[in-house]
Amino acid sequence: MQLRQLGRSELRLPPLVLGTMPRRALREEDRIALWRGAIARGFPAFDTAPLYGYGAVEILLGRALAGIPRERVQILGKVGLRWDEGARGRVLFVEGASSGAPDSAGSPETL
Repeated sequence: MQLRQLGRSELRLPPLVLGTMPRRALREEDRIALWRGAIARGFPAFDTAPLYGYGAVEILLGRALAGIPRERVQILGKVGLRWDEGARGRVLFVEGASSGAPDSAGSPETL
């Protein structure tokens, strides 16, 4: 798959990224097979976030990538959203200082 430079950085990404957010009731083995199949066919990048299954998807993706050379894949993770212990199902936002809008852009309070 052709890679493109991200802005002025040295990072090169494919134009398409495979999302890992669960949208169907697939067995864990089927998700792993899907992700490994994508890599085998040259699809190198995965989008994930701690919020997907409260970290369960990231753990499963780690299992899927076990044994695959690190240079063959890119994991693109989102930051800034978190949940506190006991608040499962509710995402914690911190009010932005200037606008009063929820801040989920990676401030120290939301990491």
